[in-house]
Amino acid sequence: MIEQQLVKFLGNAKKLIVMLIGNTLRCDDGIAIALYEDLKREAERHEKVHVIACGEVPENFTSVLRELKPSHVLLIDTVDFGAKPGDLAFFTPDQLSSISLSSHRMSLRVLSRFIEETIGAKVALVGIQPKNLEFGFKLSAEVREAGEKLVEILAEVFRKRF
Repeated sequence: MIEQQLVKFLGNAKKLIVMLIGNTLRCDDGIAIALYEDLKREAERHEKVHVIACGEVPENFTSVLRELKPSHVLLIDTVDFGAKPGDLAFFTPDQLSSISLSSHRMSLRVLSRFIEETIGAKVALVGIQPKNLEFGFKLSAEVREAGEKLVEILAEVFRKRF
């Protein structure tokens, strides 16, 4: 299901930026950052896909977005949407106000709107349901497996779209 949502979202994409968001000091909140090397390797196979590890401050990377001029931006972050740990979900900016986001400072809904209005890119979020957001470095098995699955899904989507 999420693969189809991503393919539809990227239907007319000319250039995609994937922004990885999270805090590596809060267990599962670090999953997006943990995916950086694998996603970067997949993105390097497609000149129109770029991956940025933003940490807790994705808003600090808007100048990079202005420079790269993407048509689409995909945010990846942990999101408490009331599902089982490791579940994946696709969200549009309009849906972001009703979910609990992780540890970053700026609301992802505000960030999404800012990107849409100033960069002109379409924005979506893939959320990963966390199990543990306590202080620490260890990813739960469920979230680690979800991250691996997401890399596989995105690799397939990149092949189809770019």
